[in-house]
Amino acid sequence: MHIGTMLVGIAVLHLLVGGVLYARVLQAIASEGVLATVVDFGDRAAAFWFVITGLTLLLLGVCIRDVEARGLQIPAPLAPGLALLTLAMVLPMPATGAWCLLPVAWLAYRRHRVDVRTRSASVPAHVS
Repeated sequence: MHIGTMLVGIAVLHLLVGGVLYARVLQAIASEGVLATVVDFGDRAAAFWFVITGLTLLLLGVCIRDVEARGLQIPAPLAPGLALLTLAMVLPMPATGAWCLLPVAWLAYRRHRVDVRTRSASVPAHVS
């Protein structure tokens, strides 16, 4: 399965869950005109960051889909970055959907290793 597509799917699911969990809060923010309606803490801040996280995952997924569609190698930092990000989310809050990112990080790691091996095997040795 494509890693970018998996990230897009997780992002869409995240946004749908956020839309349900924070429907009233998001409606209040929208009805007040959005501008300067979120304070540092509380339900509005939680809703805001929930949505921003989903949009960020969506952007990352779309970018990785583009990389995959072009037949390019997935960037090396993606797998360890996703793994560390997942740990940063699940260690303080184990009851979270962030666990969904761990298999994606593993697949990104495996894909990068395969791509590196395949590309190095297909590159002819330099002849002097």
